[in-house]
Amino acid sequence: MSPVNLALPTGPAQSDAASNGGIAATISAEIVSGFRAWPIWMIMGWDDVRQRYRRSILGPFWITLSMGIFILLLGVIFSRLFHVGVAIYMPYLTAGYIMWGFLSSSTVESCIVFHESSRIIKQIKLPYSIYVFAGGPGETSLSISTPS
Repeated sequence: MSPVNLALPTGPAQSDAASNGGIAATISAEIVSGFRAWPIWMIMGWDDVRQRYRRSILGPFWITLSMGIFILLLGVIFSRLFHVGVAIYMPYLTAGYIMWGFLSSSTVESCIVFHESSRIIKQIKLPYSIYVFAGGPGETSLSISTPS
């Protein structure tokens, strides 16, 4: 694996970007440097998932399984209640419930991502976008399957 350059642009290029693009150039440089450090945020996200489910045998799959059972039962009950075929109602319910769970969990998790990462932020100089991305792979895939 090749080494990852985590440094934000410095020197004349950064001052030119700041004068020409201003805040937008700084933000884009932050996000690009965060994407370049993908091994770091993938490891951080995976470690968070392992820590969260270290005492469970099924781990994160239990949440996905329980959500699938919930959607199945809710779909059968509501399709009969609304007099709609299960085959017609189930895709709408599934897509809507998964999207709602994703948006709800993403909103809640985004409010606390920097607070939970404060120990690392105080010790190591990394792009701040890494902490957002680290919450992404582990948290987002779980937040899709976690009803809020």
